[in-house]
Amino acid sequence: MTEILAAASIITPLVVGVTGLIKTQMKEYKLLPVINVIAGILLGVLYAVTLAPQELAIYAWAGAVSGLAAGGLFDLGNSIVKPDVDPPDYGDGQEGTENLIYKEQEQSKG
Repeated sequence: MTEILAAASIITPLVVGVTGLIKTQMKEYKLLPVINVIAGILLGVLYAVTLAPQELAIYAWAGAVSGLAAGGLFDLGNSIVKPDVDPPDYGDGQEGTENLIYKEQEQSKG
């Protein structure tokens, strides 16, 4: 397990970079998590073939973990760069109440 996590820490930035390159060619990001995992596995296998062919399975698993981690980093980055502009819906039917109250207060001051 330690080897997998150590290899994943090396492969994850590579997966993020490859995914960034792929992302420039895509318009919809629905398949991006799957692409992350596939790219991670491929990079892990390539890493194993070049440096440690006897540990191919470990690096393939590390690539899968890296792909999942890269997907999480992508979602985290997306939520920071593009925060939700819609007000929260609390499910009680009152989502417009805050705006109405503030508008009435502004009108009464003006």
